[in-house]
Amino acid sequence: KNISTGLFHRADRFFNISGNGIFFVNSIGSMIERQLKRDERWTVRADHLVACNCRLVEHSKEFSKDIYIFEGPGTLITQVTIKGL
Repeated sequence: KNISTGLFHRADRFFNISGNGIFFVNSIGSMIERQLKRDERWTVRADHLVACNCRLVEHSKEFSKDIYIFEGPGTLITQVTIKGL
């Protein structure tokens, strides 16, 4: 198994990564960075979430998909997935 399968195989896994240096992330689509202002909320499906340093305020399931709601301030990075992959 490659590292991405081990780290991100399940949608309910979060990892806290910190330190100095570069951390590479593999994505199956384009990445979009959003700067959330204080108290601004953003809803993300788990399979679109790449990274964030925002506060998680809610987790739910919708049609067997994990849905997360994050609140700023902070940065939220999501990916645009391609249908059929």
